[in-house]
Amino acid sequence: MHSERCSARFGSSDGGISIIEGKRRKLLLETQAEGGIKVIREKYLSLTREIGSGPEYFIHSGESKGRALIVKVFNRTADARKRLEATVELTKGLLHPNILRIEGISSEASSTQFIAYKHVHWMNAEGPLAAALKSDLTRSVNLGFKMVGGLSAGINHLHVQGISLEAMNASNFDVFLDVDDRFVMSINSSPLRDVNPSVRDTSSNRSWDIFNDLCRQVLSAANRVLHSELDRERFVSGYLTNREEEHNIERSPVDISPQPMPYPSSPPFLSPDSTVLESKTSTSSDSPSPPRREYVWRQISKENKSLAAVAAEIEFDLALNSLSLKRMALVDKYNVHRCAGYVREEITLASSLADSAVVTHDTPSPTEICPICCQAVGCNEKFSCRCGNRDPGCHPTIKCQHCKSNWSHVHCVGSSQPIICHFCSLVLSLAAAARSSKEPNFGLGRWTTAASASSETDDDTYASAAHFAHIQCKNNERLAGVPYWECRNWECRRTGRHLLTIS
Repeated sequence: MHSERCSARFGSSDGGISIIEGKRRKLLLETQAEGGIKVIREKYLSLTREIGSGPEYFIHSGESKGRALIVKVFNRTADARKRLEATVELTKGLLHPNILRIEGISSEASSTQFIAYKHVHWMNAEGPLAAALKSDLTRSVNLGFKMVGGLSAGINHLHVQGISLEAMNASNFDVFLDVDDRFVMSINSSPLRDVNPSVRDTSSNRSWDIFNDLCRQVLSAANRVLHSELDRERFVSGYLTNREEEHNIERSPVDISPQPMPYPSSPPFLSPDSTVLESKTSTSSDSPSPPRREYVWRQISKENKSLAAVAAEIEFDLALNSLSLKRMALVDKYNVHRCAGYVREEITLASSLADSAVVTHDTPSPTEICPICCQAVGCNEKFSCRCGNRDPGCHPTIKCQHCKSNWSHVHCVGSSQPIICHFCSLVLSLAAAARSSKEPNFGLGRWTTAASASSETDDDTYASAAHFAHIQCKNNERLAGVPYWECRNWECRRTGRHLLTIS
């Protein structure tokens, strides 16, 4: 009776089996792709948030049937499917803990082409690295070396497996971090390069180049997440090179030793008042500013060392918990922006523990936002203090609030409050005398606080006062009409002192 009802419903028992088999066959075809890669239907894929992007694609975190995934969604271009297939061809068959494995891809008929990678629960690597920089030095060092070990192992595996890297660079890789602090990367096929997986790469030079560039790229991205200065490294590098040539500074990126700077004793330098300095130190130490931390990648000579040896050495150091880096201090006595309490820790990482260090700086670099005064550090700021020294040395400085250009020693000023420099004080006095037609009180060597300066004096009056007074230096080089103290006489530049006279 039951079989008869089933036959009446489905037509016949043989017909029912045929329908079920047909559905199974259709489902099997929908979940298989060429090369044995599984097809994931869009309705089974859920994206949670965007975590990155690259050339012609975006990266999202997501899940499919309860499994965490990283999903690379290609832009809707004519060659989207071709790029997907080229990427799959590069990645399939690779089995390594630091290389993402493909969970599935979209069907060829899908309106959106994507690749889903399995077993990743985190985000792009720069986010956790930046969080470590902000919170803890030890965590920053450990996580940085885990990145070095993971990337060296992954790129070495690509080289050993014969994946050609000659037409690739750091932009062909995306780096992620999973919940176990394991750095993993995905490989991308660039539409601008013809990458042939069948061509074996027998040279390790290109592997080293990509490894160095990728480490530098990830660490720089982590710095940009935490700090707002974009393209800072490229700009500062050129600025520092020019400044070092000007002062004949010789720097080594490896050998950085502490440089204690004693107080100069040559006249007319004024020794700081110890009582004043102690009171300021105790006041500022009540709420010290946290150090600014940055990653720096140091590329060293490859010699005969392989990436496999780098990965093994880092893994050994991590297992022994022996990541104790050298601590070094770098004092730049030519930097005029020297806010008291500033500290910058550069975590300089290399392919070995011996070549890495934590370098401490006591001055901010150009374009940086100083955390003490909350102002952007200029590139052409000048030091002009009553003590006559050409450079600030290692002592805290303060900027004139009128000309916004000249810096002076805090201990020479005798106050950490905003000040008007001695040159601006002179010109402001001249400007006031010009308005009142009275004999000016030049007040040479006297400092004026910003609060007591006349707010009625504008830049035009400031310049006309300098012209009215015919300001000259001791070598009789006229500075008439120049609103700032910029004597270019060779003798003045050599001694760093300008004795003003009024004609």
